[in-house]
Amino acid sequence: MMRNFVAYSLIVLVLFAFLSPMPVQAGNQNNDWNALNSKLNTEVAVKAQNVKTVFGILTDFSSDEIKIRVSQNSSVSEVVFEREQVEKVWSAELNKTSRRTLLGVGIGAAVGLATDLILVSSADPRDGAPIAIYTVVGALVGGTVGFFARYKKNKKKQLIYQK
Repeated sequence: MMRNFVAYSLIVLVLFAFLSPMPVQAGNQNNDWNALNSKLNTEVAVKAQNVKTVFGILTDFSSDEIKIRVSQNSSVSEVVFEREQVEKVWSAELNKTSRRTLLGVGIGAAVGLATDLILVSSADPRDGAPIAIYTVVGALVGGTVGFFARYKKNKKKQLIYQK
């Protein structure tokens, strides 16, 4: 008798879990142009009519246009989008060259230091200790490779606005 009660209770609990009322979505939640005002000075991606997606920093917002600061090939410019042109706006993560460069310097210095330590441990003590030149060379090579590496691209994140 107790076993049947427990079984029926579990069945009822599972049914209530699946039949619980779902919140009703009131249409498109991303159609509020004014939501862009809270994203000033943040990284965004903008898709406009007849324009490739532009990645940059949202610098200005008004009821009829937005301005995006875009950096391409060592030049910085500002692009203005009229509200009628804008189809979608996402928060974004921009490609950061300085982070890659520092990562390359760190990895190169670590490899160079390991090379120095191996050479010091295997060197004859009468020859004198080798200079830690491989650490410096490794840092320079790693920094250069990190600066020119293109393994990370701009990424779209959460949709903020959609026409």
